[in-house]
Amino acid sequence: MFKKILYLIFTLPQFVLAQGNQSEIQGKAPTIQNGAKVYLVRYEQQKKIVDSASIKQGAFNIKVKGDFPVLAYIFLNKKGDGLENSGDMKNIYLEEGVIKVSILKDSIKYSSISGNRANEDYEIFIRKHEPISNKYDSLSRAKDQLSSNSPIERRRNLDSLLTIYRQQSLNVTMTFIKDHPTSPVSLIELANLTYTKIDIKEIANLFKNLSLNLKQTLRGRNLKIKIDRLLELANGTLAPNFSLPDIAGKSISLSSLKGNYVLLDFWASWCYPCRLENPNLVNQVAKYKGKNFIILGVSLDGPGNKEKWRKAIEDDHITWLQVSDLKGFKSPVAQAFNISGIPQNFLIDPDGKIIDRNLTGDALQKKLQELFNK
Repeated sequence: MFKKILYLIFTLPQFVLAQGNQSEIQGKAPTIQNGAKVYLVRYEQQKKIVDSASIKQGAFNIKVKGDFPVLAYIFLNKKGDGLENSGDMKNIYLEEGVIKVSILKDSIKYSSISGNRANEDYEIFIRKHEPISNKYDSLSRAKDQLSSNSPIERRRNLDSLLTIYRQQSLNVTMTFIKDHPTSPVSLIELANLTYTKIDIKEIANLFKNLSLNLKQTLRGRNLKIKIDRLLELANGTLAPNFSLPDIAGKSISLSSLKGNYVLLDFWASWCYPCRLENPNLVNQVAKYKGKNFIILGVSLDGPGNKEKWRKAIEDDHITWLQVSDLKGFKSPVAQAFNISGIPQNFLIDPDGKIIDRNLTGDALQKKLQELFNK
């Protein structure tokens, strides 16, 4: 599941934070030599914030201010030569007060975390997912080892199994949220579900079940706003119309594509999971050529990044429509579709109504087969 972790760290900014409360990490690392560094990664206002501390005489200390609870990521680099060279990491929930971290087995991955309820709940959450994660990771490795000469049926079988385990993982998450309505972990994991294809109405019902204390946190209030906006984009609603320029400056509107099934795909040249999905989109465009299926890509590259956008189009062999105002997440179109992390997409029917969202990999393939191979 390391790809999922990278996805969360680098593409899914968390909700806006208010400065004020303090969380302090008191760390012990008796077997780690001086000079090693610990890095703490979290997000504020869609910006990645990195704090760090050097390990001295088997101890380290990091203090941060913000609105809690928040999911962060703690890294250990024994050489102390930068976050980018730190592969040893663990998720950590920050809450107001003191959190104690003890590094075991010379690895932060095996550290013990105590002092707050959120991390205790998160350990329960991880244990419930572990059997599914182990099977999923095993299947993922098997798929990665397939060669171009491997039987197509073998690849399809692995894709089907991966889909099953992804759904099982989502089911476990939803059950945890239902069973732990007062846990900060439930609030964060519910926010993460808004980036999946889980029906937004089901997410709204899960939110209603949360405790009043969680709902009244800044993060809870922000999540309520997001859910209300997503309900306006629920299946069966008309997709908001917009016009944006393509790479050559020609304006293209969503309404001009009516009469087709349109996959509205939000992505960016810097988005690793977006780029990983592009080969699948290339295949689907080729497979349904001549049918009323169109992809409209909306790049959330920022100001001054037109050439990076252009190069990504060329490198990924993208032939479908591409538009962007190069305003990143501040684009009015991104805001109209409530996009705060990518990749995200919406499948729109010939009448301009949203019929599905966040379809990738084999889930997208199956949906298109349902539509065009009736």
